[in-house]
Amino acid sequence: MTWKQSVLRGLRFHWVYVIAPPLFFLLCLAVFFFDAPQDSEHYPQVFVVSEGETVREIATRLQEKQLINSKSLFIIANHINGGKILWGSYHFYKPKGVFFRAREMYLGEKNMPLRRIKVPERSNFYHLADLFDKEFNDFDRDTFEDLARDRHGYLYPDTYLFSEEEVTPEQVIDIMMRTFNRRTDDLFEAYDGPLSQDEIVALAAIVELEASRLDDRRLIAGVLFNRLEQDMRLEVDVPFIFIDGKDTFDLSLEDLQSDHPLNLYKNYGIPPIPIVNPSRDSIDAVINPTESNYLYFVGDGRRTYFSETYAEHLEKKRTYVDPYK
Repeated sequence: MTWKQSVLRGLRFHWVYVIAPPLFFLLCLAVFFFDAPQDSEHYPQVFVVSEGETVREIATRLQEKQLINSKSLFIIANHINGGKILWGSYHFYKPKGVFFRAREMYLGEKNMPLRRIKVPERSNFYHLADLFDKEFNDFDRDTFEDLARDRHGYLYPDTYLFSEEEVTPEQVIDIMMRTFNRRTDDLFEAYDGPLSQDEIVALAAIVELEASRLDDRRLIAGVLFNRLEQDMRLEVDVPFIFIDGKDTFDLSLEDLQSDHPLNLYKNYGIPPIPIVNPSRDSIDAVINPTESNYLYFVGDGRRTYFSETYAEHLEKKRTYVDPYK
């Protein structure tokens, strides 16, 4: 073998080592992109994409539900397909490779008919059970109430889209809780106070029912904190809407003496559970209350009146509220 033949042979071996690894990598990538997962026990399955969800959030949920092999490759495949996902309800019948799954969701294939449901502010889980039971045939109300009771306060009031054919209590609660997180995460991340998230939500639920304007809500939150700091009972009426459906004008002295844990005329501190599912504004108000010397407030349904002393509070109550009885 001449020296020229030896050099050429060495170069051929050199190029094999240079080219083989990238080719192997591309082959593996192609398998992950186009090869479907072998596990089919998760099918058929309904997967709901909410309006406003990011591709990364959707990819994470797909991987958690074992509907794709890799969220990173799904994001890449989504970008290759056009960079968007049509929100709605998808019915996945069988496994697919991550590229084809991304393509399917880009085109909105098997996107089932949806019904728009408005969940109003100031709703508790009984209201929600009534709403979904009325809107959807064969909705499992009992299961919904059992699940919603433990997640009360975190079922965010908003407008939702649900499949008429496949809506389930688990799906409804999952979507509403994820919406709560998406709408409020920035508020909780910025908060560095002493309250737990559950305590903030419980106070926000009171604020939600006491006023509708953000500036009033922040003042009310400040009043609640003032009373807590002075070891005063909160003494607000709105928990009775949750306890027995009574508002301020329906309450009796007997109601105010009840032993219910949500009766804040007898019990000190923050209520143990939220009485409604609060909105972002109410949570914002509790996290960013307006400081004042007020210890009392009363509303007439249109505006809220604040007082520093009990005598002043009674006078405003007689002037602005009692005439409306």
